[in-house]
Amino acid sequence: MRTLLRTLAIAALAVPAVVSAQLTQVTARNQIVGGTTFQWSGANQSNPFTRTDNGITLTASTPTTGASFVGFVAGTGWNGGFTAGDRLLGVIGQGPTGTSVLSMTFANSINAFATQLWYNFPPGASTLIQFFNGNALLGGFNVTTGGGNQPNNNQAAVLGASSVTAFNRVVITGAAGEFAINQLTIGGAQNVVPEPASVALLAGGLGLLGVVARRRRTMA
Repeated sequence: MRTLLRTLAIAALAVPAVVSAQLTQVTARNQIVGGTTFQWSGANQSNPFTRTDNGITLTASTPTTGASFVGFVAGTGWNGGFTAGDRLLGVIGQGPTGTSVLSMTFANSINAFATQLWYNFPPGASTLIQFFNGNALLGGFNVTTGGGNQPNNNQAAVLGASSVTAFNRVVITGAAGEFAINQLTIGGAQNVVPEPASVALLAGGLGLLGVVARRRRTMA
């Protein structure tokens, strides 16, 4: 009997793991099905600044000393990495060395995010992107992308993730100085529902516990 109760207790505790953070790297925008596009203005911005586009509101900031937000249009004020005409947000002021950080906090939690990044100077570097739910870090990925003046032919690497647990802050840390990102692809927040098999397991376990309790009362 004790073994049965111990097994059921372990099974009940295991169920919440189904709805814990499940962060999956996104390497192409089309992996975010039904995503919403957020466009930058293409103009210079203060630090921090808040922008709303297509129903999405975010506040962007950088703690990088000497850095500022500069707007570009790919193929006009910026050459390399992106598709000509993309409106870009640049974290500028560090030159080709050192780290530059961009933090984006969303007014509403989301479940998926993707953008492309290109450095201002060659050869580029590995870039860290991290995803937070409040102050809780859900995880992150290192992605290598290029840099410098090249034809604007969409060769910038995609940085992104989808997550079962919603997040509201994305932090990008560039390892090679100045960089720019283009439009964002956003997946909306969703309610996380446990898998049917897990619900059935929990319900069955609780039912057996009830039977055991009734038998004990009868024997007493």
